[in-house]
Amino acid sequence: MNTKTSERLLDVRDLTVEIDTRRGPAVVVDGIDLYVNKGETLGVVGESGCGKSLTMLSLMRLLPNKIKVTKGRRISTAATCRRCRMAICARCAAAISASSSRIR
Repeated sequence: MNTKTSERLLDVRDLTVEIDTRRGPAVVVDGIDLYVNKGETLGVVGESGCGKSLTMLSLMRLLPNKIKVTKGRRISTAATCRRCRMAICARCAAAISASSSRIR
C-alpha cells in the first residue's frame, strides 16, 4: 500500500521505555517503530511480558511514576486526532479469555 506520510494519524519512532529499579534503570521496551494511517486499525499481540501494555500505555501517556519514556518521538497532532476521530484504546486480557470476549 502506497500511503503518504501526511495521511498518518500516528507515527512513533524509536520508542524506548525504562523502569526505575533498585539496581538502576531496566529497558522494557526497546526501539519500537510503528505508524497508523487514516482508516487503519493497529492490533498489538505478543507473548506475556513482551511490552505490549507498556507500549500502549506510553502512547496514551498513562505510565506510572517509576516507568518513563526515555527515547523516541511520537509524531501526531491534536488537530489530526480530532479531525479523524482517532482513539487509542487498550484492552488487556487474561490468558484464559484472550481468544474470546466472554468466558463460557
